[in-house]
Amino acid sequence: MKSEAYHSMFAHEDTYWWYRVLDELIFQLIENAELPTTASVLDAGCGTGRLLQKLQPLGNSVGIDYSELAVDYCAQRGLGKTLSRGSLNEIPFQANAFDLIVSCDVLYHLAINEAQALQGMFRTLRPNGKLILHLHALDALAGNHDIQVESRERYTRQRIIERVEAAGFTVNKASYRLMFTLPLIFALRKLKQEEDESDFSEVPAIIDFIITTLIRFENWLLKFINLPIGSSIILMATKPK
Repeated sequence: MKSEAYHSMFAHEDTYWWYRVLDELIFQLIENAELPTTASVLDAGCGTGRLLQKLQPLGNSVGIDYSELAVDYCAQRGLGKTLSRGSLNEIPFQANAFDLIVSCDVLYHLAINEAQALQGMFRTLRPNGKLILHLHALDALAGNHDIQVESRERYTRQRIIERVEAAGFTVNKASYRLMFTLPLIFALRKLKQEEDESDFSEVPAIIDFIITTLIRFENWLLKFINLPIGSSIILMATKPK
């Protein structure tokens, strides 16, 4: 990612609605992952460390990121001892090391060889270990944000299922998300013209409350159904025994 994207992420990720409701969904999936009481967890592409910090109570939680800037931001969070600098194209951990791997908005980056990254995740997960992926979706939403994060592609649900299964995983859950905010996100993408504009825009407290409430309801729905459309995709898969 471009350095501006890391700066913006670090500045907003502890308070911005988008991250808050995503973290809640990630932990909703973790509750159903049947992890050991003390689990070994990898945040694959941990960015500036928001989620890695929240994963610490699960047990032995470590992160990896290729960006030196991301590693510096993680160090500011006190995560230096739980972090490795490296590429997901060659994950530097031994086989069967983790009970859970979480990777949020990473696989689509230009620098990532998606097939190699998925194979590395499969190798380093223990049998019956869980993989949670979050990715952006729908080519129609491509815009300046994709340029800032140096995106290779946006996904469809079927496309990511096929690629995860090709790496050896069994997919347990795969759904679009952010369906209720899709019109808003589409409009914002079309309105922003400058490449250095961020997707992060402060909103009035009442708008923040409405958006957060809608997506929390959507998170609850995802316990029971898959949504037919949305600006992102959430997926959980298992490494077969």
